[in-house]
Amino acid sequence: MFAKLKQILTQQDEKSHENSANNQQRQADLAAVALMIAVSNADHQVDQREVDSILKIASETIKLSDEDVQTFFNEAERQADASISYYEFTDVINRIYGKAKRFGLIENMWRVAYADGELDKYEDSTIRKVAELLYVSHANFIKAKHIVSTDLNQT
Repeated sequence: MFAKLKQILTQQDEKSHENSANNQQRQADLAAVALMIAVSNADHQVDQREVDSILKIASETIKLSDEDVQTFFNEAERQADASISYYEFTDVINRIYGKAKRFGLIENMWRVAYADGELDKYEDSTIRKVAELLYVSHANFIKAKHIVSTDLNQT
């Protein structure tokens, strides 16, 4: 009887831990999308190509359906609008994302910045600030920019 009770409690604890981990991952992904939205808003001219870029990146990296990605984007946009600093997003990301995934986020932010065909100084500044908060080195910040700009020049 005690073994059965212990098994039930262990299963509930595992489910609770799994739900908590899924929720933390979702919060980190929302924060990442919110930061990409911040890049698109940085020059005070949100271009549909930037929005489409964010939706595509979110769909590919988070593996959501088209309708789910739009809902996810809307929620991230609300969070971005309500935020007072990038720290509230980067703090969550730093706890959940590893070094490679943080570098990938910086690359994706560059993709958003270049989506409208021009890089604005405020977009550059936003990505630079976020990279610092994510502990992405200046060398990797430049490397990510170079990777994305090279990809764009090849297409």
